[in-house]
Amino acid sequence: MSIRKSPLAIRADDPSQGPDLMYRSVFEGSLDAMLIADDEGHYVDANPAACALIGCTRSELLARRVQQLLPPESVGYLNDAWQALLWVGRQSGEFEIVRSTGDRRIVEYTATASIAPNRHLSIFRDITERKQLEQRLAESERLFFLGTMAAGMGHEINNPLAIVILNVGFATDAIETLKGNLDALAHHAAPAEMLEETVASLLELGEALDDANDASDRVRRIVLDMKQFASVTGSQTTVLALPDVLDAAVRETASADRHPASITRAYGITPHVEANEAQLMQVFTNLLIRAAGTTDEGRGAPVAIRPRTYTDDAGRAVAEVRDNGDGIATDFLTRIFEPFATIQPMGPPLGLGLALCHAIVTDLGGQISVESTQGLGTTFRVMLPAARPGAPGVTP
Repeated sequence: MSIRKSPLAIRADDPSQGPDLMYRSVFEGSLDAMLIADDEGHYVDANPAACALIGCTRSELLARRVQQLLPPESVGYLNDAWQALLWVGRQSGEFEIVRSTGDRRIVEYTATASIAPNRHLSIFRDITERKQLEQRLAESERLFFLGTMAAGMGHEINNPLAIVILNVGFATDAIETLKGNLDALAHHAAPAEMLEETVASLLELGEALDDANDASDRVRRIVLDMKQFASVTGSQTTVLALPDVLDAAVRETASADRHPASITRAYGITPHVEANEAQLMQVFTNLLIRAAGTTDEGRGAPVAIRPRTYTDDAGRAVAEVRDNGDGIATDFLTRIFEPFATIQPMGPPLGLGLALCHAIVTDLGGQISVESTQGLGTTFRVMLPAARPGAPGVTP
């Protein structure tokens, strides 16, 4: 039985069927679309994969120019990109093309100029389905994130809201009782015990309203954190000295006197950073409040907090907030920067504080990390890139 050979078959013993035919077979057999254009952008050659991608015959494709493959709104960009390709020699990226049927496809491309005189090669790969899958996955992740966030926020708000409802209900009942007592006292018909009872009720009413006010303020802070979490990106930045910002946060936290704590500062020299001062203050304030709120069980002393700054080996400005509290279990460290994460089984959620810290630092091009050992304490580390040499306020 004889075997019929392809017209593109190469004979090793025939020098005339060497590289040119080999390259042609690669061009024709490639699963990626390959097109060759001249200096003016007219197509002069195309492989079968290119014809299938565009949805036309080879002769129809060779009647087109490079600009005719793109949507009208992208033609201006392509003209500039084509001139840049001829100048630089190589390009790659992604763009949309329009098929003969009018539908659009997303392709990634590599273009190489001057593979021969007046000849420039473009290779396209259709990634439309991959992009659609990535979009669906991103949407699923977004919905999962929103669901987790909504559940955490619901739990976070329900607790103070329950306090508000209970105390307002108690206050309403107490006011009705006081009305009767005051009427009796006004007519001098009340026994002395009623006066004592009225005074006690007034004190309880005041405490109940104070509790309701504190719980309402907690809800207000949660909503404010949500608003800030949603608007981190794009904030105006300025050149700042990291030790100054950290120390200002230390002073503000200490003056608030939320939790008794012993503070030992250690500020080393750091490069200046570019950041929004209010946001960076919020990062350090959140970390300091969290550190001050940790316990120091069995040691009979306030928790110790050690804020410090230094420059790391990569030239970044680093700020640390270290405490000697009870630490965080390893299982929870990987989730600690998620919104409303918990740091212990069945424990209360942390709210948005650490998630907001992570969003702010990441938006500045930096990193935030955590190290913790149960029973020994926790260290949060913020690493920010040095300000650009030409940024206003940076010493040359």
